[in-house]
Amino acid sequence: MGAPAGNTNRATQYRLRHTIEKVLRKRSASDELEALEKMIEAQAQKAEEGDLGAFKELMDRYAGRAAQSVELEADVSVKAYGWMK
Repeated sequence: MGAPAGNTNRATQYRLRHTIEKVLRKRSASDELEALEKMIEAQAQKAEEGDLGAFKELMDRYAGRAAQSVELEADVSVKAYGWMK
């Protein structure tokens, strides 16, 4: 099952990623790594201060998102025809 018609989440995610990469590409490789470390440190600091959104984002990136479970109950009846023995 795909996303509903008109859903732009994927496009927004692409634009955000592209913009972040564009900003980071302006730096040398060592500066890029240093900038990423500063961003992660800032996110971790916010999480330590009690920002649940920052904590969730860090955990999603570090450990992966939690799997969503779906419970389903069904009552199924099958009619057998002459071809089924």
